[in-house]
Amino acid sequence: MQLTQEQTKRINDFLEGIGVEYIDIRYEMVDHIASEIEEKVSDTDAFFENQRFQTVFVKYMLSKKDALQKKYEKIVKRRFWGDVKTISKDILRLSIYPKNLIILILILTLIPNLSQYNTEYTLYLLYGFSLVMFFIGTSSLSKLVKKYGNIKFVQTYISLFTGLAYIPIWINSINNNWLIYIQITALYLTFLLFKSFESKKENIENKYKYLI
Repeated sequence: MQLTQEQTKRINDFLEGIGVEYIDIRYEMVDHIASEIEEKVSDTDAFFENQRFQTVFVKYMLSKKDALQKKYEKIVKRRFWGDVKTISKDILRLSIYPKNLIILILILTLIPNLSQYNTEYTLYLLYGFSLVMFFIGTSSLSKLVKKYGNIKFVQTYISLFTGLAYIPIWINSINNNWLIYIQITALYLTFLLFKSFESKKENIENKYKYLI
């Protein structure tokens, strides 16, 4: 018997209560547990029925608490690199879009010419652009986190934005012409990362909003 939305939410609430923080991981675990209950339990209404002390459902979930927490920890560890791989593929796809390539060509044409006059000024200019992209990107991500809670996939985007933000900081402590191209690469990757997130934002909202 298929579980109702209310019953599914009770599974979600239990997982949240034992520390399953990321809602996208919780979403998968809820789906797995719901399928398991549907397969094993013939009378799901009685299984979830509120009794004086504990429901059969609560006893069942408590018996699996340690196993569920360990499973969650393992998923968190491997999910980051899985998300990085997914995002990297998306960035690679976006990098060859004609519109994005035109932006890159313009940057590669204008910035080196500007650096001939003042390398330090050019580095600071690129650094400023990188900061703007970083704050726009993280602001958009933070709004999603505030609205829906912690989503591991979104947290991976935040980690990548933060990592790219450190490249300009490191470069601005050194004054070499070739470092301008590293700065340009970091700026372009930040731009593509932002575009990648924007393309997935609506899908993320639609997928996880019912769990909130």
